Amino acid sequence: MNKRICVLGTGDRPASRQHVSAILGDWASEQFRVELLLPRLSVFPGNPEQRALSELGYIDAGLAAADSGADALFINTVGDYGLYPLRGLVDIPVIGAGESSYLAACALAPRFAVVTIWPPKLRFLHDDALKRYQMTERCAGIFHVSSDPEMASTGDPGFIEELRRCDLGLIERVVETCYAALRNSGVSTLILGCTCMSGIRDRLARDIPATILDPMRVGYQYTEFALRSGARHLRDTYRDHAPSREELELGVNRAIEQSRPG
Repeated sequence: MNKRICVLGTGDRPASRQHVSAILGDWASEQFRVELLLPRLSVFPGNPEQRALSELGYIDAGLAAADSGADALFINTVGDYGLYPLRGLVDIPVIGAGESSYLAACALAPRFAVVTIWPPKLRFLHDDALKRYQMTERCAGIFHVSSDPEMASTGDPGFIEELRRCDLGLIERVVETCYAALRNSGVSTLILGCTCMSGIRDRLARDIPATILDPMRVGYQYTEFALRSGARHLRDTYRDHAPSREELELGVNRAIEQSRPG
């Protein structure tokens, strides 16, 4: 088949190209060529305004990948930044890690819960996505491993680096939070709330008596399925979400210029 799948984003930070390649290498079929693309506009989505800028970056990167001949796009973030706008702009499958994981969870059980490494101040990312996909009632809870003060004091790279190293202390906290989610929500299916958690999914699955869904793997496999089956969205369904190419280019260039020091 030799179709080309473009993965947008590392799921954590740009330094983790090898992290993504190693995880997808275990799951990717040899029928497909997988390429990792980092958006030229990269903004940590710490608030709604920053999330909007991050979305611009993903739309820009996805459009460039489609223009270069990609056969499918996989948005490697549970926030699915730019998913609907990209579907309104391109004629190839565009799959999001978040949406595909919610759909997979609903195929396994009536309800699910989300366990995320990020603190409550970033809960809006999940709340917005669940509302967008009409999944709010299916989600029994969102459980946070870290606190808002921790993020303020360590910054986002600190958590990611600990995950990348499989730091025992942090993993134990994730396990404790997963057990708390099971006790308090009554579900049997947990979705990891960030693709940066993908590297510890197998360990969690060994320790916790529940189905653990890794959005990076689930979303990527949905992407392969779309190509194998010939399934894809229709642009007209999402056209109202799509900016014009001129608006997109102007917005991205302005954001990049404003982010430059001095």
